[in-house]
Amino acid sequence: MATAEDLFFYISPPTVAAIDPAHQVLTVATSGTAANYDWNTALSTNAPKGSVMLLLEASTEDVYVRFKAGLPTVVTAAATTVVNGLIIKADQPGRVFHVNPELHGTVDFIATGVGTLQIQVGSPIGFRNKQ
Repeated sequence: MATAEDLFFYISPPTVAAIDPAHQVLTVATSGTAANYDWNTALSTNAPKGSVMLLLEASTEDVYVRFKAGLPTVVTAAATTVVNGLIIKADQPGRVFHVNPELHGTVDFIATGVGTLQIQVGSPIGFRNKQ
């Protein structure tokens, strides 16, 4: 079983879907209205089967995030605010979270304005398919 140090130091590079769909960079538009993005479903057959390191990076505007269960669980309405969400600063290095896709498959987010949020599974295939 991989240790937390292994998961941290063996982060896969961001890619495009044609090269390595499991580590592709997903992009979602942000605004001043709270929204949900199910990153696990977006990866389709390349979705991880176990806990992974998930990288989030904001461009243009700060984004406040919280995680919640993804599909097939019923996803509740987006409700993140600048008060209850964790900030991802725009134009700064992203943040990495150790997440379980079943519990954290959806990002509930709100931004300070129009921009984008990039999301990438950083864990190598060998680690990402372990429970």
